[in-house]
Amino acid sequence: MIAHIIFLGGGDPKAVEILDATYGKEPDAEARVGTLYALGALADPKAIPALRRGLMDPDLKAVRAALEGLNQLQVPDLAGSLL
Repeated sequence: MIAHIIFLGGGDPKAVEILDATYGKEPDAEARVGTLYALGALADPKAIPALRRGLMDPDLKAVRAALEGLNQLQVPDLAGSLL
């Protein structure tokens, strides 16, 4: 839900930097998923490195969130990123 609100209204340009720095340090998978969805919703190409790291997350929901964010940013060669 928060990611949807960010997507509709835009977000603070500093948010990508903050979310990028915190991704992977969250206490659980659900929090990592939320971070990845928020990064994708910001629609900022600066989020791509963190979203790519999300592809390696041990939780499948986090990987899905990362894929959706990268797809939203129209990152080329997503299939290659998964191999």
